[in-house]
Amino acid sequence: MLTARAFCALLFAICSVVQVPLHSQAMPLDQNEPQPRGTATADAPSNQAAAHRLASIVLTERDVPGSLALFERSGNVAAATGDLQHYSVTFLASTLPATTPPGTLVSVYNAVTVSRTAAANLDYALSTVTAGWGGTTDFVASALGEESRGAVTTPAEAAAAPQVSSAGLVFRRQDTVVTIAVSALGPRPPIDEAVRLAQLVDAQLLNSGR
Repeated sequence: MLTARAFCALLFAICSVVQVPLHSQAMPLDQNEPQPRGTATADAPSNQAAAHRLASIVLTERDVPGSLALFERSGNVAAATGDLQHYSVTFLASTLPATTPPGTLVSVYNAVTVSRTAAANLDYALSTVTAGWGGTTDFVASALGEESRGAVTTPAEAAAAPQVSSAGLVFRRQDTVVTIAVSALGPRPPIDEAVRLAQLVDAQLLNSGR
């Protein structure tokens, strides 16, 4: 088995071939660090309720494969008006078998953002989540929210093993924008898993009245 520290080194080595999502690069897996990490800003009671609602929409450990664990959660609600609400979670694989097959998931990121004053810009949201991925190719994921966008990493030619591939999805339902990013070992982006997770969050949105 790879230790958490060795796995972190593996992720950084992979970045020289195909860059993994920034949220994965920025979080070293240190067993001495309390996990999960998290921050929350929600001063007024109404904003606390908004943050709680967003937390009930995002993915949980029950939704992702058992090899992944919650690493970080972060919430932010505008203190004065609550016009901008944001909540995100990150799941990472803390250990990997010595011989890990292609397709094994290494990270999942999910964010939910509500803005009552700014129009949703899905193209911008997608470009934000795929920043640092290198070459990407768009794909269409139907039946997600009221509109959606998707992109996957383009496999690097003559890439040295191990390689990480990623799939990103953003979709909007009313004033709520959902972001999903999934990374897996190997040259094949985990599109099916990204779509599955996005559908779970979309169902939670519908249940919440959005």
